[in-house]
Amino acid sequence: MHNSALIDKPVLILIGGAPGVGKTTLAASLNQVLPSSVWLDGDDLWRMDPFIVNDATKKMVLRHISYVLSSLLREDFQYVIFSWVMHEKSIRKQVLSSLDTDCYRLINICLTCSDRELLKRITASPAKRNTELALDRLATSIAEYPNNLDTTSMSPQEVLEHAQNLIGTIAL
Repeated sequence: MHNSALIDKPVLILIGGAPGVGKTTLAASLNQVLPSSVWLDGDDLWRMDPFIVNDATKKMVLRHISYVLSSLLREDFQYVIFSWVMHEKSIRKQVLSSLDTDCYRLINICLTCSDRELLKRITASPAKRNTELALDRLATSIAEYPNNLDTTSMSPQEVLEHAQNLIGTIAL
């Protein structure tokens, strides 16, 4: 169990952005290279049949995210990675609102890219994505997170290195 000293607090890494921007790729890579890490993808908590998006299911998913993240932050992980389409600051606030802020250090990463690059990535991906929705989420991410990480001309390895540098600077 972590004590209250700053150095002993786990680092909660939130990775957000539009669908198809590279959140899963970055989160999986960080999970492989960071010591003592665990990764939760918010989409895992949406896997239901029938798939229904309404106020009730949104609240349910946010409750589940809060429960799982709270639980993981109490374990002996140095890093808890959470990736999800958090294109709006209000979504991040909702995710963080029920977490005990004294039990972790926070790193926010918002990935973006150009519209053209996003369409290229979505087209190349086997996952079926709504391009109009993805482009809308991308525009919101860019507007709400001026300090985003623009990955347009970066390889996945370069994105990983940039994130590691950010994490190393903040987590020390």
